[in-house]
Amino acid sequence: MAFGYAYRLGKDVESGDSYYDQVYRRLRNCFFVEIEMKHFFNSSNGIALNINATYSSASENDIFVPNFGFSSHLKLRQIVAFIGPAWTTRFETDKFLWSGNISLGPIFYVEAMMPNTSWIKANATSFGMSWGFGGEYKVSPKQSLGLKIGYTLGATSNFKIDGQAFKSEEPVSLSSFFIAAYFSFRK
Repeated sequence: MAFGYAYRLGKDVESGDSYYDQVYRRLRNCFFVEIEMKHFFNSSNGIALNINATYSSASENDIFVPNFGFSSHLKLRQIVAFIGPAWTTRFETDKFLWSGNISLGPIFYVEAMMPNTSWIKANATSFGMSWGFGGEYKVSPKQSLGLKIGYTLGATSNFKIDGQAFKSEEPVSLSSFFIAAYFSFRK
């Protein structure tokens, strides 16, 4: 299981209000979590199930929200989650293990905004890809501590906002770069 930091990639959708856009850009800095289950066919190649997600939130008092008006307390939350099968490879020595993987699968996007007293929710599902590379130190024959870097990639133009279909003029990036520390268990 890995925990770390992710930075959302891609062009920001501009609202026309520079102060609101500045608050919205805070959502680029995310908490990252990943679970990966691997099975190796031989000493270096195998398959895995990769599940990762980013979470970010921002809030601001006394702000003008485009299309909604003045908000005394704005709250924003975003989650981008990926799940997919992966091809994985590894190289190990007595004390270290290096591994990498690439996976394809659905990427899910959920955003919630509360400009005043009720939540407005947007969601989307698209096709995505995730890849990562990590190195770990074996603290025992069955347990390791490691660091991992990678990307989760995806984009979409089709959303549902409070259940209503919406198509953006330009694709919205669901991509992020991540760096995480992890603890692994082996049989």
